[in-house]
Amino acid sequence: MAAAAAEQQQFYLLLGNLLSPDNVVRKQAETDMFEKFETCVALHK
Repeated sequence: MAAAAAEQQQFYLLLGNLLSPDNVVRKQAETDMFEKFETCVALHK
């Protein structure tokens, strides 16, 4: 049972490492979009 749990954790760590760069890029894009939106709103007040 413990071996299976450790194997599953290893899998999720690997999966997390594979996905994390995409998450960083997406997060950066979202942040940039949000800042542009904030600027746009500020200009139209």
